[in-house]
Amino acid sequence: QRLQHRHPDNEALVQARLQGLQHDLLHAHTYDYIVCNDHFEQAIAGLQSIIRASRLKFVRQRVLQESLLKNLLA
Repeated sequence: QRLQHRHPDNEALVQARLQGLQHDLLHAHTYDYIVCNDHFEQAIAGLQSIIRASRLKFVRQRVLQESLLKNLLA
């Protein structure tokens, strides 16, 4: 409904976006995170959480904390 009531978007663009959404929903189980942009402030908070979490992933921390990890595992 929101897409259809937006004046700048013509019907072809609305249909293309809905098809893209259908594709996204069918593949949602392959995503690491899903953020719905129905409430802007909540969407921003979700994105901020994802960024914080990605900064704490082992692959990234391993490089940043290599000497600490070596000492702990020794």
